Amino acid sequence: MKQISGYFLILFMVISFAMALPALFQGYRETGKIALEVAVNGNWASQYEKEFADSVAVREPGLTLWGMVELLLFRDGRPGVLIGKDGWLFSDEEFSYSKNREDLIRQHKDFIAETIARLHKDGVGLAVALLPAKSRTAQDKLGRFTYPSYNQGLYADVLSMIQERDVIAPDLSSALRGRPEAFLRTDTHWSPQGAQTVANALASAIKANDAIQLEAQPFILEEDTSEPLKGDLLRYVPAGLVLEHFGLSTVEVPQHNAIANSSEQIEQSALFGDVNIPVTLVGTSYSANEMWNFADYLKAALQSDVFNAADEGRGPFATMKDYLDSESYKNNPPALIIWEIPERYIALPDKD
Repeated sequence: MKQISGYFLILFMVISFAMALPALFQGYRETGKIALEVAVNGNWASQYEKEFADSVAVREPGLTLWGMVELLLFRDGRPGVLIGKDGWLFSDEEFSYSKNREDLIRQHKDFIAETIARLHKDGVGLAVALLPAKSRTAQDKLGRFTYPSYNQGLYADVLSMIQERDVIAPDLSSALRGRPEAFLRTDTHWSPQGAQTVANALASAIKANDAIQLEAQPFILEEDTSEPLKGDLLRYVPAGLVLEHFGLSTVEVPQHNAIANSSEQIEQSALFGDVNIPVTLVGTSYSANEMWNFADYLKAALQSDVFNAADEGRGPFATMKDYLDSESYKNNPPALIIWEIPERYIALPDKD
């Protein structure tokens, strides 16, 4: 029996080596010509390891197989995602608790307060779109997970702080509550329906504020072709065909464009490329990614043109700092800034 086991082990090692051999040569081709100092300081080793891993023939099938096992047996994905029920995925960032959490919250609240003070001084209006966490809004989809108690009061606390400083800031948590379609099941972000709900809530609050006067510029929404979307959270669940069984599939995202409903406005825009745009949108990928149509929904809801200064892949605080330091703001400040701030960023380190 021991002899058979030995033969099997030898056979397994030979097969494994044969399958890895192409990857060995591929890794060398990619990293063979290196400077001496790169080899000495260890950078070559990590680079070679990456090229080798990417070239191993069984790597992707192996990852998929293990992803299937995790999903089928444990209802788990890779670090980065929590799997709820009915095909709902949630970013684990919304559940994280960093050791310097209170310091991060304080720093971000201080930055918000400083920004408000500066805009008041500059005579620029501000409306804050404080976006509730997906897991807060869709708690009935969390399945075996529970929305963390340490996050329960965060939204109301920050919203109250903003409203106390005479800033337009509607309670979007209430506006989105009970709307399961407000967020995408397999993505971190909101859906176009959620974006439109927020745009309408903001527009109502802005129009009710006598201090903000925007020149009317008529826009109409035109429906466009829906776009297929593989949610960004699916990359943490590499389970192949098993995904369909759990409702974790590509979804169709409805698209709309805001079209100027005035021939005079179109002619002026064509003649003067630097027409003053009264509203600037600053924020994260919730605003920057055109898939969600947020800027278009704002144009239609406000009946005003909107310049989109949001930045995908960065946090709301770094984006606002960069905008306020820009020549665009210094030379031509808008009448109103709409600042989109996802709740989860308040307790996370900044993304620069």
